[in-house]
Amino acid sequence: MWVPFFNKDGGGEEPNPKNVVPASAPAPAKNNLVVAASNSEIKKQIQCYSSNGELPAFTELLTALGKQYAAREDLHQSLAALLLNDQTVLLLGSANFQRDGQYLTLKQRLANKYENVREAIATPAVLLRLYSETTSTAVKKIERKEGEEAKSFGLFKKIVQTAIRDRVSDVHICCMKHSSGTVILFRTDGRVNKQSTLNVPLQDGIAAVAYAFNKMAEQGTSVHGNFIAHEHQECVIPFPDKENPTHKIRYTKIVGSGGFRVILRLLPTALSDSGVPPMLEALGYSQDQSRHLYAAARKSSGLIVVSGPTGSGKSTALKTLMTHSPTRHERIQYSLEDPVEYKIFGVFQISVNDENEMIDALKKVLRGDPDEVMVGEVRSKEMMSMLKNVVLSGHQVMTTIHTPSAIEIIKRITADEMGVPRDILDGRNFLSALVHQRLIATLCDGCKLPAYNAPESIFPSELRTSLTTKFGLDISKMFVANPCGCKQCGGSGANGQTILAEVIRPTQEMRKCFRDGRDGEAEAMWRYTRTHHFDHEDCTGKTFIEHGLYKVSIGLIDPVMLDTLEPLESYEVFPSQIGEKSE
Repeated sequence: MWVPFFNKDGGGEEPNPKNVVPASAPAPAKNNLVVAASNSEIKKQIQCYSSNGELPAFTELLTALGKQYAAREDLHQSLAALLLNDQTVLLLGSANFQRDGQYLTLKQRLANKYENVREAIATPAVLLRLYSETTSTAVKKIERKEGEEAKSFGLFKKIVQTAIRDRVSDVHICCMKHSSGTVILFRTDGRVNKQSTLNVPLQDGIAAVAYAFNKMAEQGTSVHGNFIAHEHQECVIPFPDKENPTHKIRYTKIVGSGGFRVILRLLPTALSDSGVPPMLEALGYSQDQSRHLYAAARKSSGLIVVSGPTGSGKSTALKTLMTHSPTRHERIQYSLEDPVEYKIFGVFQISVNDENEMIDALKKVLRGDPDEVMVGEVRSKEMMSMLKNVVLSGHQVMTTIHTPSAIEIIKRITADEMGVPRDILDGRNFLSALVHQRLIATLCDGCKLPAYNAPESIFPSELRTSLTTKFGLDISKMFVANPCGCKQCGGSGANGQTILAEVIRPTQEMRKCFRDGRDGEAEAMWRYTRTHHFDHEDCTGKTFIEHGLYKVSIGLIDPVMLDTLEPLESYEVFPSQIGEKSE
């Protein structure tokens, strides 16, 4: 009775019993096969191995578990097939097994694939040790790989945990060929510092970021399946694990000359998973700015654009606005994000990997009965054209863009690269709000220094003069950062960040100016609506710099830091309703 040679788990096709050479007949000679007529003849004609040290060098045990010709465990003492080179196989069998039908079947199958199949006798002890040693080597390889992966995971986890502990917003892991090690930079409260406590060899750094991309990425957030060192790649990583993430990490790899850097943006999931993100005021917006934005969000149609540099919290502001919109429970809300970073309660979120996917997703969303649509960022003429048509068809649209001020959003979207025609800007239902925002570090309450007696090196006299004579502020109420810091702020002198913003809700006259290309006149109209001095909390008609002046006047931020955003000495003050002269 024929017994199948293979394990059910083994690869390859099952042999046809009709082609099995019976034990009573000699095997057909083919491709240098040596056929023995009897056990005594076998011993005379072919070599017999009684020690594993006598076996020739081989590249693979073809009959090992998991291989194409895998042998059942009960046959390990009876036969084995060794691949000596690309076209030569050594078939080993115990002296009493070489006439067995299963042995002959294997020999025939090997002859069908390899040019030269040699035969030899081996004792059961040699065969068993062969399998044992091969299995042990395979296990060691697996253990070595698992050990390396555990080391890479441990290093990545340590970097992220250190960053979370130190209130870091962004981690830069720089892997450059000319460097002796991995350079790790932490951005805390807007400032970048080299991390000196983590000394990471270059190869370990590469292995850590590769492991994170390959093994930790959230499904559907990466275009590439595996880490590729010379390609730009992105994904989102739940941390510490998918079941209970406290943070989500936006992973971005940028390739440059001689290496790459991986930027990790740390996003606390508590911001949205609780379903109650902070109000706009908690982010740093003034009460009147929040009131203007929530009023704009209540409109059934219109475009709200938030601008600012990378990392200024634009998307967070829009998500907060959507979540706290007074009419949100009466509307169907969608968001298209590249990628989705954290959940917004009640909003149907779609993660995309590039602009083409975003355009396709927007087309589908328009068939999904939307009231409000948030698009993470508008970058091209095609996307801007689609958003324009969505607004004109009676929907609320929110998006972000990169410009240096709110008024310059108009210049950007009407330029050739975006292509919005100016003649539609005077429609009362097209532009709802233009917003610009920046993030700036807030002073540490534990160590900040009174500005009035701060040395020249910390608080320059030219800046003092501008604050008092140009803006009418009281130096005695201001504070500056302590260059030595304290334990509370980790030596940085800062503790957290706040938003400086400007919010424009275009009037009819401003819209006409936009239509006619008179953007400067529109800005002057808006800034003329200012009715309070720079030390007052009301920010109507105030730019983000003037919003910052108020926060300087109450000791929340360092005037020196504000001066780095735009030199206050040359800053232009516009006429206002309180009769101040322009500078």
